[in-house]
Amino acid sequence: MNSNRKVQLKVYLDKDLVDKLWVLIKKKYERTYGALSSEVQDALAHWIQMHEEDICAHTNSHKKINPALPRSHRDAREIIDWLRDRGFFLQVSVSTLRKAIENTRGSDERTIRKWINFLVKNGYLKWISNRTLEIL
Repeated sequence: MNSNRKVQLKVYLDKDLVDKLWVLIKKKYERTYGALSSEVQDALAHWIQMHEEDICAHTNSHKKINPALPRSHRDAREIIDWLRDRGFFLQVSVSTLRKAIENTRGSDERTIRKWINFLVKNGYLKWISNRTLEIL
C-alpha cells in the first residue's frame, strides 16, 4: 500500500496481547521496522473481510423463526433480530441490548438480567468488554 495513504491509528490493547504480537513479529521478520503496521493491517483486513461475509450472508430470512425451536430460543432470536433490524450485526453495547430486551421481552430488571445471561450462555452473544457484546 502506498505510504502516503496511511493514517495513524492509536488504540489501547492488552499488554499480554501486544507482547505476544512482538514475539511473533520478531520470529517472522528479520527486521522489525514497519512489521507491526504490516501485521496489524493484515489482521484488521482479515477481520473486516470475515465480518463483511457474515453481514452479506445475513438476509431478511432471520424474520422466519423456526417454530420447532424451544420457545426460549425463539424469544432469543426475536431479541437478536430486533438488534439486526437496527443495524447491529457485529457487536452491541449493553445499553442497546437492554433496550432490545425491554422492547421484546419486558423492562423488569430481573427479566433483562435473565435474558442477557441466557443469550451469552446459549451462544447468541459473547462478552468483549464489560460494556460490549459480540453478536455471534
